[in-house]
Amino acid sequence: MMTEELTLPAIASGMVVATWILGKAIRSIPSLYEDSKTKKGTEMYGDLSMLLGFRVIKILLILGGMIWGEHQLGYSSQWLKNVTYAIFIALFAAGFLSFLVLTGTLLLAKITKIQAPNNGVDVLDHDDRMT
Repeated sequence: MMTEELTLPAIASGMVVATWILGKAIRSIPSLYEDSKTKKGTEMYGDLSMLLGFRVIKILLILGGMIWGEHQLGYSSQWLKNVTYAIFIALFAAGFLSFLVLTGTLLLAKITKIQAPNNGVDVLDHDDRMT
């Protein structure tokens, strides 16, 4: 039976993890938006996705090492189980929200790039029209 609960240390550690992952995605919105109007934006999207993935992997490796060490030492701590539970929830939420933020920014920039050349253009007033 699972007895994990979200205590104050667990919530704080989960918030730190979520802020570390989601913060990078949010800070990259302006540069991703500007670069997404060119082909370089798609490459930047891939680089940011990999960077966020590496952050998640680092956290999972640290948590795995802590759980493995706890198991090897025969030490059982409810505090560590609560923190691990909260961090796993935060990893899922921050990873999903980061994906939505990056994808939404990329799509918004691509849509505005397509719409921008058509603003203020009237087909009848164009210089290349046939007379």
